[in-house]
Amino acid sequence: MSKKFIGMLANTLRGGGRWLVMVMMLVTAGANVAEATTWALGTGGDATYEIQVEGLPWQVHVFTNVGTSTFDVTSPGEVEVLIVGGGGGGGSSTSHDTYRSGGGGAGGLVLTNRSLSAAVYSVDVGDGGTVGAHVNGGSGGNSSFAEIVALGGGGGGGPHGEDGQPGGSGGGAPGGGASGGAATQPGSAAGGYGNSGGDAAGGTDGTPVAAGGGGAGEAGKDSADGGHGGEGKDFSAWFGDELGEDGWFAGGGGGGQMAATAGDGGKGGGGTGATSNEDASPGVSGTGGGGGGGHAGRTGAIGGSGIVIVRYQLPSEVAIIWSDLDTTDITPTEATAVATVNTNLTEAVLVWD
Repeated sequence: MSKKFIGMLANTLRGGGRWLVMVMMLVTAGANVAEATTWALGTGGDATYEIQVEGLPWQVHVFTNVGTSTFDVTSPGEVEVLIVGGGGGGGSSTSHDTYRSGGGGAGGLVLTNRSLSAAVYSVDVGDGGTVGAHVNGGSGGNSSFAEIVALGGGGGGGPHGEDGQPGGSGGGAPGGGASGGAATQPGSAAGGYGNSGGDAAGGTDGTPVAAGGGGAGEAGKDSADGGHGGEGKDFSAWFGDELGEDGWFAGGGGGGQMAATAGDGGKGGGGTGATSNEDASPGVSGTGGGGGGGHAGRTGAIGGSGIVIVRYQLPSEVAIIWSDLDTTDITPTEATAVATVNTNLTEAVLVWD
């Protein structure tokens, strides 16, 4: 295992006619002096937990309650932040409408890191988009951390042939040749992930079907391809599988279909479209998933609310060793103690592989 020295303690000891200098050494693989990071510490969130990622401890703060709250940085440094906007609502149909309605687009997704001062930062979690009677689905609400914004998903197209609505990811089109909504997250100031909603035409059997909403990982499927919502993105390796849908976020909603099987929601909380037998299902709360689109006599479903997740690396255990600086061949001789310190020191004095 590669070991990298990243800092030196202030004290030296005299022994055996030589000056010996105490040096701290990371015991985990992959550490690099040039990449050493000073991580922040903070408080806040609707839930907090610690998780081990590749042998390193991380603190996670989760914000799921819709509205505004705060994250208080008590010690300055770096954080990593996942922000997902609220998913768009599915379009709604009535028994008199000709076309099925499109699935809602997922909320835009932003993954970023920021260096934060000791201060209080505003956190907003966007709600899912609404539904109504034979209209487009409502757009989801924006989520944000400080100035970083993940846009709400676009609503699914309504039953009168309207296009899917633009949003973080775009809403799916209804049946009848309409177009899916454009994805606005990638071109926003924060960048990030989003994809367009699927386009619509008659299904392969000539039955009017609707398209799926876009997800963070892929575009919504066209109606001719089943009208499924686009898949979201998997962050289970970052935060575990207890959040989102098994660690996935921002899946698009499925389109409604005049059949026994509708468009499936994209993985990451997307809702399934309505069929002739069942109502559409909503986007999953805390994922930013789009709501399923409606079918004649069955309304579409609301989008899932968004989420903001903040994480930072916790101080970890290192070995304290001795290094003989009186020879040209500088080699650690033995580990003499174990201490808990912050491994992310800012100055490197020695590197050893």
